[in-house]
This record gives sequence, structure tokens and C-alpha cells, in this order.
Amino acid sequence: MAKKLLLINPNSSQVVTDGIKASFEKYILPSSISVSLSYFTCPPSGPPSIDDHVTSVLSASLCFLELLHLLEEYDGFLVWYVRLILLVSAYRIRAGR
Repeated sequence: MAKKLLLINPNSSQVVTDGIKASFEKYILPSSISVSLSYFTCPPSGPPSIDDHVTSVLSASLCFLELLHLLEEYDGFLVWYVRLILLVSAYRIRAGR
């Protein structure tokens, strides 16, 4: 059975999400790995880029609220942004890890 992985783009740029999808499907995941990928883009009310603490907090709060109900549906989550420690920390706390 394939593992379900959600790749999270914490900014509201669909172009970035499309780039993430293209990268994963072309370069990272060989067809022999049983992984079902899904993608998430921050809601349109979120920042188009994360450049400082304010946009990081805004993005983390919007994404967390949208994704909270998905914790049990996926085997793993990958946040596609280095600065977004707040969102990663929030999920770890919620997931009990």
C-alpha cells in the first residue's frame, strides 16, 4: 500500500506549488517507490512570499488552520520552505511528536 505524503507550499503562490510538483515527479521520486503525493498551497489570503517574521506567522497560522483536519489522512508532511519553523513546530505539537 502506498504511503500518503502531503507536500506543503506555505506561501500563496500556485506557481511555486507547480514547481514543487514538477521537481518531485521528475527528479526525486522514482516510479518504483510506492508514495502517493498530494500538494497544498497556502490560501490566497496568505503571503505570496515569506520574507520576515510577520509573513512567517501569518502563513503558519493560515496553513495550520487549513491543514489541521488532515493530520490523520497522511503518513507524512513536507513543508517546502526552510524558514517556516513555526508551522513545523505547530504540527509536531498537534501530532504529539
